Amino acid sequence: MLAYDVSVWKRGDRLAAAQARLEEIKTEFSACAAPHTHELVRIKETEAMLLAADLILKASVMRTESRMSHFREDFDARDDKAWLQWIDIRDYKGAPRLSKTPIPTPFLSAGEPANRNVQRVVRGAA
Repeated sequence: MLAYDVSVWKRGDRLAAAQARLEEIKTEFSACAAPHTHELVRIKETEAMLLAADLILKASVMRTESRMSHFREDFDARDDKAWLQWIDIRDYKGAPRLSKTPIPTPFLSAGEPANRNVQRVVRGAA
């Protein structure tokens, strides 16, 4: 997950290769056993890291645009119309289910050109 070509500069084929490698690691890891409590803690920590890596990769594959620190070489432009949204991950029968939720934009609708004269009012500000 720390390789620059998966964590920083993403592309679909490299993300798929990382997912395949992660599945291999998860298979190898499933054979591990804890001889004592200290090792059980390490196993549980590793399980959490594998789950986090899996969810990050799935979300990275799903988001087909570049936005902030998420750079997709195969989708190099920001796409507010389709992707001004959060990716939500929920458990569904023991497997992650990804969905999108639009980000509320009270000052500007997605796809609308920015109006340079918009002023934000902050209560309590002088």
